[in-house]
Amino acid sequence: MKRVVLPTVLFAALAIVAVALLAWFAYRSVRGALEQEFERRIESLASTTAAQVRPEDLEDVRIYGEEGTGYLAIQVVLEQLCSASSTTAATLLDSARVVVYDCRTPETQGATSVLDSVARAALATVASGRTAVTGLIPRAAGARRFALAPVLSEVDHGHTVAVLAVEVEPVYLAQLAALGRQLALITAVIALA
Repeated sequence: MKRVVLPTVLFAALAIVAVALLAWFAYRSVRGALEQEFERRIESLASTTAAQVRPEDLEDVRIYGEEGTGYLAIQVVLEQLCSASSTTAATLLDSARVVVYDCRTPETQGATSVLDSVARAALATVASGRTAVTGLIPRAAGARRFALAPVLSEVDHGHTVAVLAVEVEPVYLAQLAALGRQLALITAVIALA
């Protein structure tokens, strides 16, 4: 009897381990795909919007402040972005990382951006003229991710004159959590069987 039970128990244990490993692999694969798609989407959103911000408007804001037509042009672009997409906030920073306009909290205008402390590496990437997407950044309202894109000078050989930061809630996290629970339940049911 012992000879029959021991192989059966070993086979069952190996089957449970195999199912758990397959569930883990499936979870990791889906998580990677969701993260890549999300990053691609928000990076494209930031790049497209940054291309709509004209360096002349930034110069106008520097000279005339909120009274200039450049400020109004920037405001229109960023407010359209915030109202027409799943964007939590959109912020335009000048080359000194000072807030030019923020569609969520306009009172931060003229202040150094919080991104200077939480996304320093991404800002350095954008300063070199490339887009960047941050990892998850904890916020009071939940985790967020930022896509940052350079606003390039047309006169100065593509020099970065400003940074557009798009803040987005990673909605895929809820779907990922549900998948994790489902895979854990399936693994538990198979273990019980």
